[in-house]
Amino acid sequence: MKEITIGLNTENGQNTITTEKIDGILDALIIDSNEPIEVIIESELGYLIFTRRSISGCNYFSVRNRTTTPIESLRDFPGYELFNLREKLNITIIGRANKDINFIFRVLWLYTSLINF
Repeated sequence: MKEITIGLNTENGQNTITTEKIDGILDALIIDSNEPIEVIIESELGYLIFTRRSISGCNYFSVRNRTTTPIESLRDFPGYELFNLREKLNITIIGRANKDINFIFRVLWLYTSLINF
């Protein structure tokens, strides 16, 4: 497991950054903020990974993707899968001006992520 630490500032009340390419499985996200903030994390490919309003304090989130049931199944079996990342992430924070927020991404690195396909 590897931890990627990112520090951000809300600047004028909103700030967006793009991370370096993350190659691995996103297991957890830790957000530390002294003031309530809104966080939106999206893949550079356009899909939503995480969104929450009114986060304050130190919070640990197990980030999961809700799976869908195949159409041929008559019953819904909810499942939650880890995000398999191989792209950059866009992180947007909204809150009071000039506040520091710390993010820690816990990413599982696989042997296959070391091989370029």
